Amino acid sequence: MGLLDIRLTPGQLATFEAYAALLEQWSLRLNLTGARTLEEIVSHHFLDSLSCLVADSFPNGGSVLDVGSGAGFPGVPIKIARPDLQLTLLEASRRRTAFLDLLITELRIQGEVVHGRAEVLAHQPERRERYDRVLARATASLPLLLELCLPFVRVGGRSVLPKGSRAHEEVTHARKALDLLGGEVGHIQVVSLPHFWERSRNIVVVHKVRPTPLRFPRHAGAARKRPI
Repeated sequence: MGLLDIRLTPGQLATFEAYAALLEQWSLRLNLTGARTLEEIVSHHFLDSLSCLVADSFPNGGSVLDVGSGAGFPGVPIKIARPDLQLTLLEASRRRTAFLDLLITELRIQGEVVHGRAEVLAHQPERRERYDRVLARATASLPLLLELCLPFVRVGGRSVLPKGSRAHEEVTHARKALDLLGGEVGHIQVVSLPHFWERSRNIVVVHKVRPTPLRFPRHAGAARKRPI
């Protein structure tokens, strides 16, 4: 079981404080997160996002895509902790995209905010199989997440997917999707968040071992109604 042992500078801690303040200011207006207290923001969002860095090694200067970023999780906390990474935040909601634009401006971090759906953007040549790491913290089933994420991952790259306590069971049910999409589970890392969260996080790290067929991802309706 991995424990969080990520060292942050005073400047990085100040950036997280500014991030929390922006969330508290905008959450009710935009329905960004259910967390209402600073402790909840830290544990349920900041530490949970940083657990991805415990589960997998991100290459220096690597390109990272956060699919369905919402309020910036897990991509923005990872960028604060690892400013060398090249971050892209993908979000389908225009209101949340506007918040993400505000967020990276106010926090003075480098990053690209893209409005659109993964099912569409993954078919664009400039984005398909271009990223070293692709993240998604959505609550969707693992086969659906794989269909949305793996087309963005370059061969040799990885998708890092935080999941709940049933991660091993989800991986078993996702075998067909992994085979079709060119993925292979490297490992499932259990990360403990001591003093903040009573339960552990299971991070599924998927290696991209071969190109994803061009027919994937399918459009949203087909992907959700008929999971691979």
